[in-house]
Amino acid sequence: MDSAHSKHECCYDYFTARRLDETYSLKYAQVSCQAKVLVIVTDGIGNTGTTTTNAGTATDRLINAGVSVVALGFGLDNATQLDKIAEIAQRAGKISDTDKLYALHDDAGGKGVPFLADSPDEFLAAMKSIISSVKLQLYNGVSPAPTTSVKDEQILVTATFNPAKWTGDVVANKFDGETGKLGEILWRASDVYASAGSPDFADCFVYEKATTSVVNYGTTTLDKDNYLCKNLGDIINSTPKIVGAPPYYYDFDDYEDFNRNTSVTGRDTLVYVNSNDGALHSFLLAPGTSRASTDTTPLGKELWRFYPDSVREKLNTDMCSAAYCHEYINDGPPRVGDIYKADLSGSKWRTVLAAGIGRGGAGFYSLDVTYGKGLGGGVNDTSFLWEFTSVDDSELGLATALPEIERVADDAVANKASWLTFFGSGRAVKADEQASKQAYLFAVNSWTGASVWGGDNNTNKIKIGTADPADDSQLLKNDIPSSPLVVDVDDDNKADRVYLGNLYGEIFRIADISVGDSPRVSRLFESGHTDRLSPIITKPAFAFDSDTGSSLWVYAGTGKYEDQADKVSSDQQYMLGLLDEGASLRKMSEITTCDAGFVTAADSSAEYRTVGNCVTGAGGAGSWALKLMNSESSASERSLSQPLVVGGVVFFTTFVPDADVCGGSGDAYLFALDWKTGAAPTEHIFVDFPQTVGSSAVAGLYLGKGVPFQPVLHGDVLFAGTTEQPPTPYKVNLKKSKIELKSWRQDFN
Repeated sequence: MDSAHSKHECCYDYFTARRLDETYSLKYAQVSCQAKVLVIVTDGIGNTGTTTTNAGTATDRLINAGVSVVALGFGLDNATQLDKIAEIAQRAGKISDTDKLYALHDDAGGKGVPFLADSPDEFLAAMKSIISSVKLQLYNGVSPAPTTSVKDEQILVTATFNPAKWTGDVVANKFDGETGKLGEILWRASDVYASAGSPDFADCFVYEKATTSVVNYGTTTLDKDNYLCKNLGDIINSTPKIVGAPPYYYDFDDYEDFNRNTSVTGRDTLVYVNSNDGALHSFLLAPGTSRASTDTTPLGKELWRFYPDSVREKLNTDMCSAAYCHEYINDGPPRVGDIYKADLSGSKWRTVLAAGIGRGGAGFYSLDVTYGKGLGGGVNDTSFLWEFTSVDDSELGLATALPEIERVADDAVANKASWLTFFGSGRAVKADEQASKQAYLFAVNSWTGASVWGGDNNTNKIKIGTADPADDSQLLKNDIPSSPLVVDVDDDNKADRVYLGNLYGEIFRIADISVGDSPRVSRLFESGHTDRLSPIITKPAFAFDSDTGSSLWVYAGTGKYEDQADKVSSDQQYMLGLLDEGASLRKMSEITTCDAGFVTAADSSAEYRTVGNCVTGAGGAGSWALKLMNSESSASERSLSQPLVVGGVVFFTTFVPDADVCGGSGDAYLFALDWKTGAAPTEHIFVDFPQTVGSSAVAGLYLGKGVPFQPVLHGDVLFAGTTEQPPTPYKVNLKKSKIELKSWRQDFN
């Protein structure tokens, strides 16, 4: 232990900002919520003599500087000095719960015991134990909060999570369709679990890619797993999806026969949601007419669950252990669509569900959920379709993109169409590989998961990030695309283009996306930033231009809130409205820009948002950018969810992180802008709020604290909420626009 004293001195100087770090040559800077932990690893061989006494003195000095100390010996014959370090550090960590000093050693006889290792495997095990202990003690939980919501007629469904035990819940609320006022809670999944229990093993299914089979999740299925120790894991980024009777009104491929099929129209209405216990869960929202009148299954009952193969490796963790450190496992929102496949027996139309596992790993999967039943293997039971993972393509990355299920032309056969599932690549699974990560758009056959592009249908991806995807030297690295927006430009019921943003603040258009085609990439927008200051990582939205009928408006917000640095970033962010006739490149330097501002009511009772200081661009064909609030002294405002475009208005939410990064929260706002100008609408949009304050037109409202989610519209009621505020209804006045019937919804009164 000869080197202990000198190493203690170096570490003390670093943590007290007397010594620069060796990587960035910067002094250590601590924020109020940050803990300081030092793991001392020694083999006892050094060049400076020391004793148990001065090792203890040095440890006391570090503790007085607010450093929690952990002792780890490797191949030691004598651990006397490590014993002293562990004893002092453990005692200091137990004195108070508020001083950010933590007891990170095991106890023996009331004293801390150092970690000891005699082999590389023991050393790695000790380090894992130390890291788990640090995570367990440093994590600060928050109250359960709604993370997202979806709607279906007079029912609002929200998903929540509780970080104290990393559990989740799903809640169904009735609401008044005229006023938007929330009514009674129809059910909570947690209450139904308590009274009706969770699904039996017979209703829990796992896909095994090695055997290409679906098996029951039982005690003999997965060795050393947690055997369903919690009813429902936390739901953080997934969005509940409601599936009832067929909602579309397609006038091709005999779709009307499908939506008159009583086996389909009479299916249960289910809520599907992914959760970080690894499963896709299905809950009963409303019983179908196919159920017997004597059926007593309660609303909110989980009927079945499914685990894709790509989550299996994480199922061997005891998620109910007090020492469990949270992991993302199956975190992506499910998407659902009706697709047609001519060679199927029985109904040739099927309802398919596709989802990614989000930050849980590299994996997208798809199920046939036409009848809403479990995967029992029966004629009308749900069936597994495909799973696409990094084994299929190493460029996939984390499956955080929202998949889109769309119909496209098939170049091989005249007048034929096929259904494809589109999704973008994600961040590299291994952090050290992100610097070279490129961005891709993927597409596979929605029924088979097979490749669809190229003359031999042997390609399932196209590079994003340059106008010349064949030139790797020009391809942007350290990149991630947004979720894809797939658009039917000419309204022939076949998608023609895909739009995606990226970390560099660009928006790309991809044309020639038919089966057998070779997609072409071009840029719609460039921000002028090559340093990723204004990233576009949320899915864009679109509207048809009312003047030309052939051009599109594409809307996207910039900014992110994922990394620690994002909490304090003051980089300028925007909401963009871009006119695209299919070929031009819009540049930030050429389009009209306006500033987002604030105005306070005369009685100081409320704060509203305004738009002003507009500067007309030299080009851009009417495209515009709203500059969100920006200050060098605080974190900048940013947009974190897809805009909603309806009735000539662009609705979107924004977020401003707290000045104190330890708060972990911020302020949320809801904007409503004219879709063509980016200015405040000339109509009175927010019915229960003033149209003007003084001489300023109102363009937005304050939502409250927390990160906002995407606004949801039902009739003329807009729901908006945050991670700390329940969904709030806002009555909106939208001008009547030309309506084309594409779908309908069922009232569950």
